[in-house]
Amino acid sequence: AYPDAEVAVFNRYGMEVFNTKGYTNQWDGTDKLSGGKDLPDGAYFYVITMKGTDKVYKGAINLVRGKR
Repeated sequence: AYPDAEVAVFNRYGMEVFNTKGYTNQWDGTDKLSGGKDLPDGAYFYVITMKGTDKVYKGAINLVRGKR
């Protein structure tokens, strides 16, 4: 729990699909900015900005869904 952290998740085209402040690990692989639809399998990228510091964390996430 980082109350001052801002987290953004982007798809491979650079479109933001998730954004929150006070991140508590709640992204569930859905597009929160377009109604909560399940996102397809694939690579996504995150940027975590720690407010009040100069720390920025970036990386990749591979979203893989099991059979339903």
